[in-house]
Amino acid sequence: MALNGRINLNYEEFYKVLFGPLVEKFGEIDDETITSLIGFSGGGPVSLSSIREQNLYVSCELSCYPEQNLSSEGIRYEFFSKSGFSEDWCQAIFTALGGLSFQSELGDGHTIVTTGLIDGKEAVDEIQLKLFSKTEIDGSAYGLYEVLVTKPFNKRVNNGLSGLGLANKFARLLRGR
Repeated sequence: MALNGRINLNYEEFYKVLFGPLVEKFGEIDDETITSLIGFSGGGPVSLSSIREQNLYVSCELSCYPEQNLSSEGIRYEFFSKSGFSEDWCQAIFTALGGLSFQSELGDGHTIVTTGLIDGKEAVDEIQLKLFSKTEIDGSAYGLYEVLVTKPFNKRVNNGLSGLGLANKFARLLRGR
C-alpha cells in the first residue's frame, strides 16, 4: 500500500516508524485507535492514537493526506498533546488544526487562536506548535508537532462566547464549507 502516493509501507508500519520518538520517550502506543463513524475525510473528527496512562493523544491520519501542506520545516506531520487535556479536547483541536494544515503552512513556533473552539474548563485562547521529532520514511520527511497551550481561557475577555457555535463555524471555515 502506498501512502501519499509515495511511500510503500502499510499504515501500521508507517505509524510505527513515525511514532517511534513518542514511544521512546513516553511508552507504548495503546492498541486501539479512536475513530468516529464519519471520518476526517468525510467532515468528521480526526482519528487518534493514545498512551492513556500518560494522558497523551496523537492524531493518526493527517500526514497521509496529499492535501496537507508541508510544514515550514518541509515535513508532513501529525499533532500530539501531553498537556493533561481530555480525548475530546485533543480530537477537537487536532481536527481544527488538520483542516488548517490543508489550507495553510504551519510549523514550529506558530501560534493559533482557539478562542471559542472548546467550552468549559478546558477552554483555551491560544496554542503553539513545537516540533518534537522529524523522521525520514521511504525518502520523505515526516514529523510530530506537540500542541502547547500558550494562553489559557480568559473568562473576563471572552465572556458570552458560545464555544459550540464558534467551533462549528470554525470547523466549516477550515474545511472550506
